[in-house]
This record gives sequence, structure tokens and C-alpha cells, in this order.
Amino acid sequence: DVAKKTSEYLIGAWTKALPGIKVTNKSVPFKTRVQLSLDHQADVVVSSWQADFPDAISFLDMFVTGNSYNMGEWSNAKYDADIKASKTTDAGNVAKRWADLKDADETLAGQQGVIGLYQTGEAHLTKKTIKHMPYSPGNMINFVGTTNKAK
Repeated sequence: DVAKKTSEYLIGAWTKALPGIKVTNKSVPFKTRVQLSLDHQADVVVSSWQADFPDAISFLDMFVTGNSYNMGEWSNAKYDADIKASKTTDAGNVAKRWADLKDADETLAGQQGVIGLYQTGEAHLTKKTIKHMPYSPGNMINFVGTTNKAK
């Protein structure tokens, strides 16, 4: 299980880097984790997110002040302004919108409003005879129209 292995790794890394630290791991069902997070009953919460659509805003929008997914209640006025500009005044200008999102990401990372641990990925070996099998940016496979025709 990925969550269990991630927790074990973090506990080992923290124990090694911070002698004397006491870490207690509490593995709970999803609904319980969400409630503990909302109630601020944990010092650290290991969670994951997969984008609904292939755009940085799917991740960055989560940490705007007041967003229900911003369970750590991190807040930064410049960050909020950059996200707002990316969705309003700069929405029609690709370069400006990207600059807004990049600035927001740098603010979030610099202040450690959230700490990304890893990004999941997959590799697929596919026969050369398989045709018309597109992958989405989220690595989902669309089998509609896929064929397997030998040469």
C-alpha cells in the first residue's frame, strides 16, 4: 500500500534526521482522515491529489485562502492575487496566465504551504501493432477505437 510505505519512509527519515523525535503513525479510513484534518487533530497529514484536468490550476487552486481543500488553512495575499489574475484579467493571455501560475507556485513552495513528496507515474510497454490508443495527460488510457492489427 502506497500510503503505508510513504508513512514508513517519512517516519524513518525524520527519526534519522531528528534524533529524539517521537512520531506516532495513525492509519485511518479516508472519511476519518478528512475529519481529523478539518478538525486540525494532526500535526502532519499525508494525502494525495490527482488533477481532474491537465492544468496547473487543478492543483494550485486548492490552496487559495478559504478553499475547502486547503485544510492546513495556509494563506497568502500575493498567492491569492496571482491565482485570481490567472482566472480573470490574464485568463486570455497564455504567457501572462502561465506567469501568474508560476509565481503562485513559487510562493506556495517558498512558504511551504504544502509540501509535495512525489508525483506518481506509470510506464507501459505497448506492442507496435497496437494503434489508436491515446493517453491523457493524467496517464489514463482511452481504449475507444484501439486496434491490434499485425502488419
